[in-house]
Amino acid sequence: MGKLENTPTKRAKNGAGRRVTLHEKIQTDLETRILSGQWHTGYRIPTEKELSEYYACSRITVSKVLMLLAQKGLIETRKRAGSFVRRPMAHSIILQILDPASVAEQMGQPYRYEFIDQVEREADADDCAHLRTQQDDRDNVLAVRCRHHIGDRIYCYEERLINLDLLPEARSVDFETTPPGDWLIDHLPWRSGDVEIASALVDETLSDRLALAPGAAVMNIERVIHANGAAVSYGMAWYAGDMTRLKAQYDTAPLTLAGSPAL
Repeated sequence: MGKLENTPTKRAKNGAGRRVTLHEKIQTDLETRILSGQWHTGYRIPTEKELSEYYACSRITVSKVLMLLAQKGLIETRKRAGSFVRRPMAHSIILQILDPASVAEQMGQPYRYEFIDQVEREADADDCAHLRTQQDDRDNVLAVRCRHHIGDRIYCYEERLINLDLLPEARSVDFETTPPGDWLIDHLPWRSGDVEIASALVDETLSDRLALAPGAAVMNIERVIHANGAAVSYGMAWYAGDMTRLKAQYDTAPLTLAGSPAL
């Protein structure tokens, strides 16, 4: 477990001139470390004892902050193991449909991942256009193709580009067993991205890749993932239209803990 950096603990004032409470400062500090990716998915955060000593406060104060972060879905507590940064939750219908395994579970059907191939190459004009880089830069990319099955059907066909100049760790990943989307979620917190959803009809190429008749409806999701101002990954996925449902739940009610300010 990494250490907390030495940062000032002096209580500042917020934009309205109100003095920020220590509870609020701790919450802001921890959320910033998580959402910035400094504390990545799976990172074991300091214990209540360590945090209370660092911030010179009671463990009750720290416990309330950790409880709030858990309710917001940022961390999870494992019995006798500690608290860990959670894998990013699906905050929108766009992200929810990107996880075929979860869709299969909701449908009560078995899920199977099928690896097709992966190729490392110098980026061509199309790759540069997708990743929004200059072809003169001659970045190396890893192109991965795979399919996701639900029951006896092909639910999704996916093509993924990873910029190896920005994410060289991808070279050592076994994508034969690990879907590229899952690895990116766990390895690289999604800072920002561009997403486009569209519908189309199956052509001869997609007919073969999705085992659908030409003219059948499909939904496609195109996504560019950014980190530190650069495009790290580009993905295009096609989903069988008759198996695709967009469903989401949300609650706009404020989350409040006893003795703590509403968010």
